[in-house]
Amino acid sequence: MNDAQIGIIATIIGGGIGYFLKFYLDRKKEYTTEVYKERRETYQTFVDLMLDHIGKTKTYTDENLRKEIYKFYKKSILYASPKVAKAFADFFQSLYATKENLDVKTILFLLTNIIKEMRTDLGLSNKDLGEKGELLIRPMISDYDSIMNVKS
Repeated sequence: MNDAQIGIIATIIGGGIGYFLKFYLDRKKEYTTEVYKERRETYQTFVDLMLDHIGKTKTYTDENLRKEIYKFYKKSILYASPKVAKAFADFFQSLYATKENLDVKTILFLLTNIIKEMRTDLGLSNKDLGEKGELLIRPMISDYDSIMNVKS
């Protein structure tokens, strides 16, 4: 083989590798875009559920809320990031470990931590929203400062 034939073969092989690499990256980007879209929709469902519940009642630990969160978790398990799944696990483990209702502050910390991890998963900043993201729900709770023991 002469240098021209080697050059042609190298060009064809390089083009083939480039084509398959681009094909792979495009498929991965398409998949990732679909996953993030599904995550956003799923996470929005959870946020709507939580804020609607908090806005309607002061009973943060009622059984219906637990059932709705569990139902949501079953639906989101395929799309949630590991940190979001862990935040859900922390929430449920706290519920299982306590035979009586948890205090409101603990429930709020656990729930806002889930939302904080969802925001992180979607690439949003959580700067200045509290250690567990608790400031995310401050506008929704009229007695937030007293529940969270905030000193003015």
